[in-house]
Amino acid sequence: MRVARSVLSFLLVLGSSPRLKSQQSPPTPQRDAQAMAAVQTAIAAQGSRTAISAIGNAIVQGTLVPTQTSSVNGGNFKWESDFSGSSYEFRSEMQIGGARKVFATGHGNPAFYNGKTVRRLFSHVAYASVPFHLPAIVLFRELNDPNRSFQVVGTASINGARAVHIRTQVTAGPIETELSAHDWYFDSSTGLPVRVEYRTPSTLDMRDNILAAADFSNYKVFNGIAVPLTITASEDGEVVSTATVSLVTFNSGVSSTDFDLKTGGAL
Repeated sequence: MRVARSVLSFLLVLGSSPRLKSQQSPPTPQRDAQAMAAVQTAIAAQGSRTAISAIGNAIVQGTLVPTQTSSVNGGNFKWESDFSGSSYEFRSEMQIGGARKVFATGHGNPAFYNGKTVRRLFSHVAYASVPFHLPAIVLFRELNDPNRSFQVVGTASINGARAVHIRTQVTAGPIETELSAHDWYFDSSTGLPVRVEYRTPSTLDMRDNILAAADFSNYKVFNGIAVPLTITASEDGEVVSTATVSLVTFNSGVSSTDFDLKTGGAL
């Protein structure tokens, strides 16, 4: 069962199991100068470093509409993110008709509320839950991650526009090697991110994963940071949903307890 996709396919790519550790020293990250420059340009296109680095938390709201052939549930969403720690904390609430579904990273112990009960998930689900809907912040954090490598892959045509293709990845351990590769595509004219490709895993086995993508468009500036208002999600090359962002709030304050769900009972 891919709980992550049923909640929010492009974001929750996304337990009591501990995070796996590598038994060997990780290889030294390779940071290609051209790739680093492309990422820095993309970040600058979305706002100043000062504004982006000052973001400690965010709340994004809007609607998610699935395609006719996808199994994704549509509805109103509320995504909370906390960027104050070394890793992301994330909570997604989806209002689907009269039902509410919630996913939260749980400070390394992710869980999912299906409208009736809370079920704990394995730790790799939390690791893979990257808030791609805020690409400026994700890219800024990746650039400042000493364990992440950067590589120029080449150029590509994305939705009719020429884009620079950059891959970033961490190979410090099994989970990281399996799920951390992010293929970013930056518009050659504007520098803005137009797509990110990543691996979305099964909730039971991180090695059971497929290629997913999020396409970004219709950027709008909030508090000095450009945010895509339209995000189209794909899985294995097929579009599954489109998210339309209606409200973005930065640094309004989110409670640390929002990211923890009590296992086994109703919310």
